Amino acid sequence: MPISFLEQETMIIKSKDADQAGSPCPHRYFLITSTGACATRWLGATLSRHPQIVCSSGVGELSFTLNYEAKPPEVGNASEAELTAIYLKNHFVNDSAESRTLDSLFDDLEQARPATYYGNVHHETVATLRNNLHSQGSELRRSIRVANLIRHPIPRIAAKARIIQTQQAESQGMMEVYRMQFDARVGQYESIVAEIGDQIGDFEENPIQKTFVNAVLDTLDGLDDFRTPGLSEAIPHFCIERIKTEPDQFLDLMTYITGGALAVDSTYLDWVFSDAHSNEKRFSIGPTGKRPPESPLEQWEAWEDWQRRVFQVAMIRASLRPDYEAHGYDFSFVKDLPPPQHPGRGNRYVRSRKPAIIAPALFNQMR
Repeated sequence: MPISFLEQETMIIKSKDADQAGSPCPHRYFLITSTGACATRWLGATLSRHPQIVCSSGVGELSFTLNYEAKPPEVGNASEAELTAIYLKNHFVNDSAESRTLDSLFDDLEQARPATYYGNVHHETVATLRNNLHSQGSELRRSIRVANLIRHPIPRIAAKARIIQTQQAESQGMMEVYRMQFDARVGQYESIVAEIGDQIGDFEENPIQKTFVNAVLDTLDGLDDFRTPGLSEAIPHFCIERIKTEPDQFLDLMTYITGGALAVDSTYLDWVFSDAHSNEKRFSIGPTGKRPPESPLEQWEAWEDWQRRVFQVAMIRASLRPDYEAHGYDFSFVKDLPPPQHPGRGNRYVRSRKPAIIAPALFNQMR
């Protein structure tokens, strides 16, 4: 079903009043969709540092999504993790969950401080955005410019596993949220999960392995970035690796989300790529040290054999590789999948589970 109110050339969601005099500027609002674990918090903080931009990151109340001084999820923050769990349960879990409208997101952002441009990184994924457009698009009061943020799946999986592990340790609420997420995904990807079991055994009995498998399945959910009809083929995809290291790519993103109307001065750009800011960890106030980000090859070589087997199963069975290779990502170092170490052990994962999550893809919004 086509989305008739999209401008396909520049990926602008048009408001219901877009053609009327006095309607909001179509370049004033932007969404950067993402499945998370893509330096989304760093990007939100970077954009929001510009005096003409207010940009939140993730889902939740503004006191959280605009608070870039808080400890990042990898470091751990128990109180914020609990607040995130409550928000996710209220909006994305069970039949009573209510999704937030896009207009309400921007209504709140406009109350933060005066600015020319208002946006968010990672409030939506490509898949959830399509669902929201079908349910509320014709009633939008704003025109919104949309881009999508992606990352090579190997370092993304490593980052997502760290986030899950940290948040589960810090928050009972997040532990329950991730349990529901995992159960839903085992049912969704039953055949892949069974083959993973054949490869590495009863991973559900090992918390580290279970967390890693959940991070891999989370990345499979992210394939909707490239496979959502009506959006994936129209929306521009930006690689976070290039945005963080290539000034021209960062400027391309800035030009796109502002419609080319915002001038970026050298002082701001120098800060964006300064050592104090361009560190691998998510944004925090003041220098936090810098270490070179691990390349996909370095991460692959750092993984244990069982981790590589899990990824290989997912990559092959979900046909993950072509979607990412189309955006320049390299997998030449990933060799053939070895024979299974535990043939038949995966049968224990072939069972019926009723998901407790309205739309599992929504849970990619968990930072």
